[in-house]
Amino acid sequence: GQGGRGAVRAALVALALGGCAHGAVDRPTRVDADDAIVYVDAVADAAVWIDGVYVGAIADVARGLALEPGHHRLELHHDAYFSHYQALDLAPAQRLRLPIELAPILP
Repeated sequence: GQGGRGAVRAALVALALGGCAHGAVDRPTRVDADDAIVYVDAVADAAVWIDGVYVGAIADVARGLALEPGHHRLELHHDAYFSHYQALDLAPAQRLRLPIELAPILP
């Protein structure tokens, strides 16, 4: 089968990953006019996953994630914080800023 889903384009807006060896998004696609743009504000080195696909660290997606309208699942993971899971229901051309405060894991 196909490992990814068509809705998981997760284009990194105006950001070329070029030689990023660890990124699952190795060729950002163009942004369509009806794509929703999601801006995630959290711990800079937290890992961002969309619909089960790794898209980069928070710092890598600072200019926004372009996603097809519809339902998506956002996940943030970091070794020093509890993971964050959030369902997104995005409208065409929506702009969404998500300030997310991760809860630290106490020693």
